[in-house]
Amino acid sequence: MSMGAKTTKTTVAVTRTADPFSPELVTKAVDEALRLVPGWRGKAAAAERIVVKPNLTADNVGWETGVVTSTLVMDAVLGALRAANPRAELTVAEATAVGLDTKKAFARVGLAETAARHRARLADLNDDEHLPVSIPGGAILKKVYIARTVLEADFLVDVPVLKTHAGVGITVAMKNLKGTMPAREKKRFHNTGLIDCIVDLNRVVKPALVVADGTVALEGDGPVGGTPVNFGVIVAGTHTAAVDLVAGRLMGFAPDEIDALRRALELGQGVPEEDIAVVGESVAAVARPFKRAVFPFEHPDNVCIVDGKACTGCREGLRIAIDRAKAQEVLALLPRVGFFIGPGAKVGPEDAAHPERNVIIGKCLKDAANKGQGRWVPGCPPQIFLITDEMREMAGKDRLFGRKKDFIVEDDDDH
Repeated sequence: MSMGAKTTKTTVAVTRTADPFSPELVTKAVDEALRLVPGWRGKAAAAERIVVKPNLTADNVGWETGVVTSTLVMDAVLGALRAANPRAELTVAEATAVGLDTKKAFARVGLAETAARHRARLADLNDDEHLPVSIPGGAILKKVYIARTVLEADFLVDVPVLKTHAGVGITVAMKNLKGTMPAREKKRFHNTGLIDCIVDLNRVVKPALVVADGTVALEGDGPVGGTPVNFGVIVAGTHTAAVDLVAGRLMGFAPDEIDALRRALELGQGVPEEDIAVVGESVAAVARPFKRAVFPFEHPDNVCIVDGKACTGCREGLRIAIDRAKAQEVLALLPRVGFFIGPGAKVGPEDAAHPERNVIIGKCLKDAANKGQGRWVPGCPPQIFLITDEMREMAGKDRLFGRKKDFIVEDDDDH
């Protein structure tokens, strides 16, 4: 860089509302955040198709739980977009978690009425056509399939929730883009390597605007099992990684604690913290340490855990899965069970003699599973419900999420 040259900083706005349940105050906070973010309004005004992507990762809970995007925030965002462009085709688009019902999720939070108020339509992206998109220079993927509605948008808006996540630390703007893909791709991400796949996805799906909902956030065992936090915060910007970095700071996470941000920086897609200009409220004034998932944990005597330097996703996923099995009254039905996590975990001779009672978890231990040393749960990190379903099957109960083989999706030339 030449002497005297200036680096243009990426703006991230932080605003607050005293009451996350007040439509007027939430709208005021969203409008103020959008006023502070430069550049988006002219692009939105010129767009023919505007698509807004909330986070509806569950279909049976309201936004007051912190699990899904606040309908009040969505109302404010749609209102601002409609004011910026009265003529655009405005769409609220989502594909909820694998196995769940997007239309039920829309109904549960009242989005049909909200969308209609702003002349917007609802689109279940599970019903969409999905088209292949090449990822030049991808860290792990050659291509990814994305919903046509998203690909044809002139202006994409990402409206995630601020949540902790047992597998990846936090989930905000970058990870929320998983909802633009079909179920098969979501499964493939967990099989292939979730962090690098998320970073690759953000290479090709680039929202023009992010409005992160921290009005009611989530801490602890997120993304669905945590505790709501009446945080009263809006974080907005035009770069997903920059918004995630600031949101992480507000939740008490340093950037190097968030694997997706670290990898994005390593691969030239992130924004260094010194290149981000936080406007509105300061991080120091707003930040609140969020409770994180905790490992190790106390577990029943019939559970033995062999931890071979596992990642957070395997550790916290296993802890939550065991808690779920206990709540489902499954754990007490099992004999001694050995759980093996992390690349250094070894199945000793005594355990190898009883492979039926070993659960081998994660992509890094696939070779051990191939040797018949136990029951394998795929993924990187594995999906929590698959670990619980493995215990259900061992106890002679039905799996709640169907056949395990339906979730084993490896990368290939067609995907």
